[in-house]
Amino acid sequence: RSQSQRSGHRVVFLVFVADADGLDEAKRQLDESAQMDPEVARIPKVLLAAKQDCEGALSASELGERAALLGDGWVGAPVVAVSAKTGQGVSEAMQKVALTATLLKQAEDEKCAAVVE
Repeated sequence: RSQSQRSGHRVVFLVFVADADGLDEAKRQLDESAQMDPEVARIPKVLLAAKQDCEGALSASELGERAALLGDGWVGAPVVAVSAKTGQGVSEAMQKVALTATLLKQAEDEKCAAVVE
């Protein structure tokens, strides 16, 4: 294992989306990155339905439904409704990121244990 893996570095994509166009743009950017490194497609995502204080913002359920249509890497990603202006969902979003990183580490540890056994 590389030093960065042993030292516990984890990556979670935070995808801030206020409207349908934002989700399409996020997917496009991640797809471009995945072309350079296929591992990028497997990095877990936490989707933030941003701008909840603004009229016309995608709700968390709408964002989750639209994201599920994008493919495997997006299905089941945690979705949190947030507003930086009001503070809505910010604490929950941080908790989701921490939980996602913890679950990622557990999965990696189990994979390594299976290889050792």
